[in-house]
Amino acid sequence: MRKKSFVWAAMFAAWAPCAALVWIGAGFLIASAAASGGRQGALAVCALCAGAAALSAVWLVPARRFAFAAAMRLHRGALPAPSVRAEPPRVLLVWDASGGFDPVALSLSRRQEGAALRTVILDDGKDAARRRAVHNFAIRHNNVEVFCAPWGGEGLNALLRGREDYDLCAIAGEDVMLPADFVRRALDYFVEGACGCVQARIDEAGDGLAARVRGIASAVAAAEHIVRERCGAGGLCGQGVLLSRGCIEGTGGFPPVPDPLPAFAAEAKDAGFVLRFAPDIACVRAPRSLPALRAADRRRAASARAYARLAAQTGARVRLSGAERADRFSALAERAAGPLTLLLSLCAAALGAAGFFALPALLLVLLTGALCFASAAAEAFAAEGRDRQAALLYALARFAFDFSGTLALPRDPSPRAAGVRAGVSVAAGVLALLFAGFLCGGAWPMLCTALGCFLAPAAVALPALFRAGAPTVRS
Repeated sequence: MRKKSFVWAAMFAAWAPCAALVWIGAGFLIASAAASGGRQGALAVCALCAGAAALSAVWLVPARRFAFAAAMRLHRGALPAPSVRAEPPRVLLVWDASGGFDPVALSLSRRQEGAALRTVILDDGKDAARRRAVHNFAIRHNNVEVFCAPWGGEGLNALLRGREDYDLCAIAGEDVMLPADFVRRALDYFVEGACGCVQARIDEAGDGLAARVRGIASAVAAAEHIVRERCGAGGLCGQGVLLSRGCIEGTGGFPPVPDPLPAFAAEAKDAGFVLRFAPDIACVRAPRSLPALRAADRRRAASARAYARLAAQTGARVRLSGAERADRFSALAERAAGPLTLLLSLCAAALGAAGFFALPALLLVLLTGALCFASAAAEAFAAEGRDRQAALLYALARFAFDFSGTLALPRDPSPRAAGVRAGVSVAAGVLALLFAGFLCGGAWPMLCTALGCFLAPAAVALPALFRAGAPTVRS
């Protein structure tokens, strides 16, 4: 199937005229401010240039979300036809125990239909209690072995090097549990000859309103992956994945980084293998504590830095298609939306302090907030519109994240810890408000209005999310 980048074409077609109008309008205003001269004129010119750059970048976020929402409505993804195999495949389940060991989750993940399964628990052996639990599990169950190595590319390569007792390799861990039909349904995607990797959908476990909002986030992520795959920018590769031995050997193993799966996905695509996303296969992710989330974020960031250094040392360059470059560029704008909107609000306050263009700048800030909220709501309803309350709260939480940069969807199973994080975020915004107001002198009304438009959703949305109580894990 020929990939068509209609999503990126629609995104840039909607964004380019808006960005052009912003810069054309800013050019006239910059000329007017420069003609006035003086220190206030120079301040207005700097604020206009920075504000126009921030505004044009932030408007890429709603353009991206509206384009994805339209694509989600038009294309839901075609599921493969069931395949028939003469012999059950030999599957090696590699279980990551570096973040903790849950024997119940591993036992449920090992119950695979129609597969000859062997399990390897990858444990670094640093925690004595976890090491005892891992060895006790291996003693009580058949076809289970323990491999002492840290989680990462080097540990996986040491485990799989020279090994020929498997056809497929499934990778999961303490917080991602595989369904019983994971292997059987993933085999349908391997009918395509070049397919080397199948990534399952990750659903959030739990009950209550917070879990429902995280479920909307999972549905949005799954729908976006379907669209990316159709447009040629697929390649998600994380836990809950099934790899063929040919793909692992053809790629040359895993990159030696702490979190090797995303980097392996890039190299597998560069080697000519197809990576498929399976929306009909749902793995379950258990709620994680705040320290576990921070550790995972640190590991991903360290992996990205290590992979960049490795590519620079070896001179390797992963080839990216135009769709992948557009996806990375727009995703970077979405991640930077919080700091950019803060910069936009400060520029509006600076213009008010200098006595220039106060009302138009404030209206642009409010229009940007409305577009961010509307685009997040459109994406949520396009992915999963049956739960309207959770979809609206998801859109409100994304709006708060876009306008603060410090708030995210709740994952911590402790409502108290989540409330503390929300309070710290709002307090940081208030301190920024006071400091900026001190710098801008008499611009208090303008500054309070501009910055209050992104502090308000933080104070309104998050208490409603965390009053739902702690999510619980479904066994």
